Amino acid sequence: QPGADVGGIGMGLVRMVRPWNEWLIVWGYDINQPAPIVDKAFATKVARDLVGDPELDIDTLQVSTWTVNNMYATTMQNGRVFCMGDATHRHPPSNGLGSNTSIQDAFNLAWKLAYVLGGKAGAKLLDSFQIERAPVAKQIVTRANKSI
Repeated sequence: QPGADVGGIGMGLVRMVRPWNEWLIVWGYDINQPAPIVDKAFATKVARDLVGDPELDIDTLQVSTWTVNNMYATTMQNGRVFCMGDATHRHPPSNGLGSNTSIQDAFNLAWKLAYVLGGKAGAKLLDSFQIERAPVAKQIVTRANKSI
């Protein structure tokens, strides 16, 4: 139901999950209001309202609450130890930023390691990983939070 004002602020995520016959629904609520009571009855109502079928047969497997828990690493390298991907940024799952940024982190570090190990560049090149990628981690956390 596009534009449905369902169970909160009318914004959320609905996606199919493995084994491809189950659905995950992540639904927001107005943080300026008390948190809703989230139980199976609430989840069933949200799902039925979204689909537009008040009689839809739903088997709710699990209900839980989740709060935005965002952080990012300010240090991504300490000597020969590097941190990248989801270990360096935690944010709402909106915008698909986690996977994209993780792949970019891996690519950035991989080519630098290949050059250093192959003798094409000095070890100092690896210091640029921190300089280049730490601001990106901060940026995606900020952007993801603005999208909710």
